Amino acid sequence: MSRVICLTDSELCALLPKASARQAADYELRRRHGWTALDSAQSLYRDRNDAEKAVLKAFDRTLGHFVNGGATNTAWIARLLSDLRHLAAEDADRGKPDGLSPRFRAWLDQRQQAHDQPYTRVVTDAEDGCLLLRAVQGLSGFRAAEVWNSLTPPAAINAATTTSPAPAARTRELLANGYVRLYATGLPDRHCRHLAAQIADQAARSEPLSAELGSHLTRCDTCSHALSELQLIHCWEPEDLRDSMLIWSHVSGHGSTGVRHQSSRPPAPVVTATGRLDNESRDVR
Repeated sequence: MSRVICLTDSELCALLPKASARQAADYELRRRHGWTALDSAQSLYRDRNDAEKAVLKAFDRTLGHFVNGGATNTAWIARLLSDLRHLAAEDADRGKPDGLSPRFRAWLDQRQQAHDQPYTRVVTDAEDGCLLLRAVQGLSGFRAAEVWNSLTPPAAINAATTTSPAPAARTRELLANGYVRLYATGLPDRHCRHLAAQIADQAARSEPLSAELGSHLTRCDTCSHALSELQLIHCWEPEDLRDSMLIWSHVSGHGSTGVRHQSSRPPAPVVTATGRLDNESRDVR
């Protein structure tokens, strides 16, 4: 067990397909991210017991993705939080929406009414449409880990402090560049594509707006939103970034879903493979 404590998430995930190392790697990932998972689940479910059950299911589902090779180029925590969102949406699709938190149910209902589709599809579309999530996924493993460790600190990183360091300036630059590429590629409007480089420069340097860009931003919500998210990356505003990336928490601060963002942590809960949620305060690394 002591050897896996020093490994990164990506190194632990690489061990999961190996039967001989799977149990130790799985345990460490559950210990490392158990608190974040429970915190997120409590923002999705009305009852803590339902949240705990969802965490157990999500860890098992995420494990299956990595064991079977279905999570290529995906960070463990990103896949885990996605599985939690999808499990909650599946419960709603099965006729149990009352078990969800009022805020998450309202978030689902608002988007379902606009498109008249299953709740699971609502979540999938929100994830697919999130340029920040896609831009992080496009980073190299080391760079992506910097981002995830800052936004969802593992137990070891956040054992004694309520904050985690921002990613390196180069990582933030690469993330912003990836965001701009995704944004510009998906723009149907020729004028928006023409201004994409100006928007990127504006977010990075905070220079006065040109007359052309300023006028455009007053009329284009899409470009205005892109500028806002790029500024979040360069200035590194963790709470707003978590909200934009569908990383919800019930502890403190409000995002667009009304769920709450984390500010402090008790000892990290260990989600055991035997189906229990225990508390453990051991530091790792």
